[in-house]
Amino acid sequence: MKKTFLRIGGSLLILCAGYSVMWWKAAHRLEDQVQAFFADMTKQGWNISYETFQIRGFPFKLEAILKNPSLNRQDFGGVIVKTEGKIYVASSLFRSNILTFSSEGKTYLVYTFDTPEHKINLTGDHMEGEVSLVGQRFNRSARLILENVEMRTPFNQTKVEYVKLENVEVDMPARLKMIFEARQINPGLKLSPPFDQKIRLINLTTRLDLEGKRGFGDIPTFLKALAHEGGTFEIEKAEIDWGDLALNASGTLTLDELKQPIASFGATVKGLDKILDQLVKLRLVKPQVAQIAKLTLFVFKEPSSVSNEPSSHKISLSFQNGELSVGSIPLLRFSPKFLEDFLSR
Repeated sequence: MKKTFLRIGGSLLILCAGYSVMWWKAAHRLEDQVQAFFADMTKQGWNISYETFQIRGFPFKLEAILKNPSLNRQDFGGVIVKTEGKIYVASSLFRSNILTFSSEGKTYLVYTFDTPEHKINLTGDHMEGEVSLVGQRFNRSARLILENVEMRTPFNQTKVEYVKLENVEVDMPARLKMIFEARQINPGLKLSPPFDQKIRLINLTTRLDLEGKRGFGDIPTFLKALAHEGGTFEIEKAEIDWGDLALNASGTLTLDELKQPIASFGATVKGLDKILDQLVKLRLVKPQVAQIAKLTLFVFKEPSSVSNEPSSHKISLSFQNGELSVGSIPLLRFSPKFLEDFLSR
């Protein structure tokens, strides 16, 4: 009996020792992965700082903790990302290619365009996500979730309860699939009913195919690559649920050599008449143009099967040479200078 207990005790000691060695190896691997990410970001021009960095969790958890981390980059206007609190990066002993992260404290993102006045300030109460690695590179897939987000621009202030960004398939630098989802959005715009209420849902699934081999880099460089080297956004799904407005669309978008967008979409729209009325109130569409559009699109109207619910239209949308058209009807026109200034920021 004594020998049996000794064997069991010895086996347990060997298992504990083996597990401890495995944990410490995984801890060093996690530290190497985080440091490799910092080194890669530094090579790309980012400045990284944090107060403390530690690995903890033995024996049941494995996570890296960064206190008050900050990233900034100034070579294309300016980007600052920081968390007032802690970022937790966790790994599994058995799935080291998957890293999960979450924040404790507010996270801030400031993106400055050409001048300090033209910038976006984004604040989130909570951040979490997951990244998948190939080797030590964070270039395969990723998911980011933000809660209670507030975004300030020179034009308005937008509040969003839930935001999700996801890269489903990545083959950098040429191909990328992205999913964007936002819920309960207060756009901060002064609009007439029924568009004075929150946007319940925005869902966008896109596939980007850059025909050239240049990296994405900053926004102006990316737009230049898209315009001059060729490339296409394939919008697999664009969905909006906003009061009496509901839209479900798919199509393609690209830029010509002058960085002017060219787009073509097929869409099912609920509440199109009210959208046209709102555009007239905002003086973006002339009343006679809206009336012609309503009469012409009447043939595309599909009655609702639910009482007191707006009817829907199946329509085609196109944008070319600065002109937005519904079917064959020109609706809005933007000057080339306006579009160039907007896309260059």
